Amino acid sequence: MNTYYLVPYDRIPADATSLWFVTWSTSQPAVAWSKTRPAIKPDGKSAWVVGIAVNTSPSGATLIGSGSKDVPPPPDALSYVGTTPTAADFEDAFRRYVAARSMPPPPG
Repeated sequence: MNTYYLVPYDRIPADATSLWFVTWSTSQPAVAWSKTRPAIKPDGKSAWVVGIAVNTSPSGATLIGSGSKDVPPPPDALSYVGTTPTAADFEDAFRRYVAARSMPPPPG
């Protein structure tokens, strides 16, 4: 089982090598996943970037949850309320994605 953390862009370490970078924008609303730091700079209005850390909590990260299935591979699509998700929408959708793949602990 893995534990996942969401890392805001401004908290992603410059030397981050073990994160998934997640990007989307008003012009490209589909979430893109990469192991390479993206070239876009998020502004929180038209472009977003967050990091997803696995089993290690970088400073300033938010615990998303634990799941029995590995990410990667990241989800192809997540369910959002609007057409272009905010960072909070992404966090909520990814939290639901991980929770849906969680297994309860084995009985006593």
